[in-house]
Amino acid sequence: MIRLGAYHAPIHTFLDFSFLKTLPEAQTRNGFAELVKIASVGDKEVWDLLVKHGKKLVETGFGYMAGGEDVRDPGQQICEKGIDTMLELETPNLHELGLDRVIAFGHTWSPTLELTPQIPLRHGHAITVSTSTVFTPTLLIPPHSPPIMLCIVLTNRLTWPTPSPLLTLEA
Repeated sequence: MIRLGAYHAPIHTFLDFSFLKTLPEAQTRNGFAELVKIASVGDKEVWDLLVKHGKKLVETGFGYMAGGEDVRDPGQQICEKGIDTMLELETPNLHELGLDRVIAFGHTWSPTLELTPQIPLRHGHAITVSTSTVFTPTLLIPPHSPPIMLCIVLTNRLTWPTPSPLLTLEA
């Protein structure tokens, strides 16, 4: 397997979630898909918040747009806990030397959908397609995780990509 690119962990990271209000909804859906994936394998509390507030979080930039004030605190909590869970799961493997990790859930088809088409899918959208079309062995999913079908329903409802020529019967 050939790997291209390099990863260098940052010394400092500054987070300001209010910038989420500047994103188009398609990009918010893209990031939401990653949060669904992380929560489904690593944090039941975040999962429950995504299920409860998901639609409004996507529509209001995680509560930073007008009309989203009531979901801003849950949105902040989801983002912070999602980052913590991702760091917990990925820090031991920053250079992806081990590929058999639970956080790889959803990556069965996503590299092909992201890297090969003339107009590629965004990462979160590619994960949505992959998690929706591929059965994930239950041995990889921790016992507190939601049933796989609930994960598929949530991602399909809130993160499905905008129409793509890749997702047709002819493709």
